[in-house]
Amino acid sequence: MSEIITVGLDLAKNVFQVHGADGAGRTVLRKKLRRAQVLEFFSVIALCTVAMAACGGSHFWGREIARLGLVPRQHSTGGKQRLGATTRMGERSLRRLLILGANSVIIKRHVHASARPRTWLGGMLSRKPPMLVRVALANKVARIVWALMVKGGEYRAPAASA
Repeated sequence: MSEIITVGLDLAKNVFQVHGADGAGRTVLRKKLRRAQVLEFFSVIALCTVAMAACGGSHFWGREIARLGLVPRQHSTGGKQRLGATTRMGERSLRRLLILGANSVIIKRHVHASARPRTWLGGMLSRKPPMLVRVALANKVARIVWALMVKGGEYRAPAASA
């Protein structure tokens, strides 16, 4: 069975219709779900794009499906995707762990090469309040992790400048 890339979700009061397509647009999945089965279904499939009708119910289900993972807010236009801040709708404990990790980098900045004065983090620490920098670093890490999960691949640390 091909990998599901896009899922279309037809919203109704009690029974929802799910349509999954692969990268070529071929139908891979057609399934009816009851209201109670929707979140369980999305928690077991791989990361994918979910499309819903633009109605009041789609806002609720969009938030519920965003809570299953950490999703940066998108500001996309003209075919170019721009990822913004990590929303508070994501997994709370994951957000907390990202901020704690960023906090440890800032506390031990004399050890980390990424926090030297002429780096992005070093510049931010010289200009901005420490808590704002912690959240900004956690947001940057979340965007990197999200991109790695969506596109696949392995993390390669940026080359340190001399």
